[in-house]
Amino acid sequence: MDDGANLEAATTTMLGLAGGFGLAPPRTTPAYLGPVLRMRQGATTVGPFDRERLEYVPGRTLVVLDYGHDFCLLRVADPPSNWIALANIARHAHLYMGLDPVADSDDTATYVRRAAAIGRLWSGIATLRV
Repeated sequence: MDDGANLEAATTTMLGLAGGFGLAPPRTTPAYLGPVLRMRQGATTVGPFDRERLEYVPGRTLVVLDYGHDFCLLRVADPPSNWIALANIARHAHLYMGLDPVADSDDTATYVRRAAAIGRLWSGIATLRV
């Protein structure tokens, strides 16, 4: 499979995820996702993907999206502590899903700005589930 076909397949997969999560398409008002954001202070996951387990780790916070599936959660990859603090105070978080790969030289802000400018950024607002 060539790079163009790989990119097209990845875009199709990401669009499926964005739709499944209920995210709004680019350049529209962010979708309200409901109470799907869960946070657990002092925890992280360890182990291989198919056998992950929770482990107590002071100073870490496990963040997941819980859409009510019987046995699946989507783990948010180690958000910064200021993001966690703000989400706890505001009781919600603005979530983005970009359709393109992240370049090695990109920081988050650069990636989000570029993806938004070219219409490749889907978004939603998740409230904190307690």
